[in-house]
Amino acid sequence: MSEDFNNILVKLEIPVKTILKHCPSRWLSICDPGKRLLEQWAAYNEYFLKFLPSKNSTSDLSKLARYTRIRSFLKDPTMTAQITFAIESAELFESFSKCFQKTDPMIHMLYPEILRLVKILAGRVCKKQVVENIISESNPFSPDNLVFVKDILCGDLTEKELAKPCLNEIDVLTFRKSAQDFFIQSAKHLLDKSILRSSILKHFRCLDPSLLKGNAILRSAERVARALPINVSVTRFLDEFKLLQTEDLPAWNPETGRVDHFWRKVFQIKSVDNEAKYPLVSKVFKAALAVSHGSSDVERGFSESGNVLTDDKTRMNERTLNAKLNIKSGLNFYQNKPQLVPMSKDLLLSGRLAHSKYKEYLEAERKKEDEAKRRKEEAEEDVRKRAEFMKSQNKMRRSIADMESKVKELKRAEKEETKASEQLLSEGQKKLEKALKNKDLEGARVAFGMISGAQNMKKIKTSDELKSLATKLDKKKSTLLSNFFQREKGTASSSVMETQGSDIDDDFDL
Repeated sequence: MSEDFNNILVKLEIPVKTILKHCPSRWLSICDPGKRLLEQWAAYNEYFLKFLPSKNSTSDLSKLARYTRIRSFLKDPTMTAQITFAIESAELFESFSKCFQKTDPMIHMLYPEILRLVKILAGRVCKKQVVENIISESNPFSPDNLVFVKDILCGDLTEKELAKPCLNEIDVLTFRKSAQDFFIQSAKHLLDKSILRSSILKHFRCLDPSLLKGNAILRSAERVARALPINVSVTRFLDEFKLLQTEDLPAWNPETGRVDHFWRKVFQIKSVDNEAKYPLVSKVFKAALAVSHGSSDVERGFSESGNVLTDDKTRMNERTLNAKLNIKSGLNFYQNKPQLVPMSKDLLLSGRLAHSKYKEYLEAERKKEDEAKRRKEEAEEDVRKRAEFMKSQNKMRRSIADMESKVKELKRAEKEETKASEQLLSEGQKKLEKALKNKDLEGARVAFGMISGAQNMKKIKTSDELKSLATKLDKKKSTLLSNFFQREKGTASSSVMETQGSDIDDDFDL
């Protein structure tokens, strides 16, 4: 679209500019996109209603929901009036919103400015006497309080659009009725959602230096002092405030001066004993000046943090971020020009102190890293020793298992020999009895030999090899248990010891 649309702009002798997009969540972005849209309105009509249909099939374009929606907007005879009305309406809110985007304390201006905006909106649709008492009216937007629809003014540029011959009377009346609904809903929202009906907000006008001498300001100052969560004697505060009203105060220009700068000069007024002349007024009004007039400071803080914490500095810790923000905030007192900061003795001392604190911080961080490194090395060494220990223990367990297997084999062989000797003895006794009965001397000699051999076999209960092997096996088992409990005594938890002990019990039967 870009190249073709730019060609149409050149053809219609319209300046080639970027198409601006409005962000619904940002109130400041609606006016400029609307103005740019009107500036290029003829080019949009040429592109969507003539150029695209000539390049594409009408049936294909009608299947595109976005094209159908744009085409219906462009063919709406009141569309330019709607855009113009949105621009002029946004300008009403824009002047109010920009006023409270300042960094100055503006709490004393919040009530009159909101009231002014509500009266402007209500004045478009309500009768004069209703607008004058908009706060006290229970139902200011009832039909009896509204002007006729045909008398509603939508703005100079919008009125010019509504006067075009392409619009009939019904279209104009329908448009004005929609405008009426817009003004009513906007004013209702401000009345219901803002703190305009607050009983205390309007009394912050006592902070306005231009109203300081007025008689009604004393009552407002008393209400503010009682409403703020500070511990002061209200009677003594009012005594100071009355005295302040008679003081020859510093000059103040509401167009160029900041209200907090004016009160700073007042707080610096000294008495004859060189003490603060108005300490309670200073305490109350400092608290009042600190009351927020909106969320602009918070949003500005997020923006400043985002400007410092860029994509290439995502690992910046909170300490460093706060330090950079403090420096940026401090430069605001010197027009954001570092060269204007006076190099005083206190500043140099603060710099040295900050440097020493930073060195201490680096040393503490280095010690933390060394301690973490030492603990890591100790843990790795412990793991290595444990692995070596378990390797030697496993080797000993396998040796014990082999020896147990050999002992079992020797015991089995011994048992078979015992059984054979008993069988030989039994056969020899039977043959001897039979030989004696038959008086067979040769048979008796053979039987006696068998009995003697069986008796010699029974005398050998355990072989020397079996005894030696059993002794070594007991010694290895004792060494295995001793090493294990000495190893686990100070380095492992009881659960680990139980697990390891059960492993040993599984390997051999004590």
